[in-house]
Amino acid sequence: MWDVLEHIDEPELAVQQASEYVFVSIPIFTDAGDILRSHHFRKNEHIWYFTDEGIRRWFAEQGFTCAEQNTIECQLGRKGVASYAFRKI
Repeated sequence: MWDVLEHIDEPELAVQQASEYVFVSIPIFTDAGDILRSHHFRKNEHIWYFTDEGIRRWFAEQGFTCAEQNTIECQLGRKGVASYAFRKI
């Protein structure tokens, strides 16, 4: 789900289809103010906005644990994006 999760109306239905892992690349924010200041704030495109803690909690509620998190895309020039591998529990 590279740059997809934040656009889906009901993302829980999508991740329920996973049998083992969900891989996600998504903009990550520190707080609500950070969202409003970010170039990732797109009220006509993005439905969901997450902090690191928030996306981990949301996936835990869906029955997943975080197996890996990195910000390699930021090192390659993308601002405020994190990548995750969530494993189904």
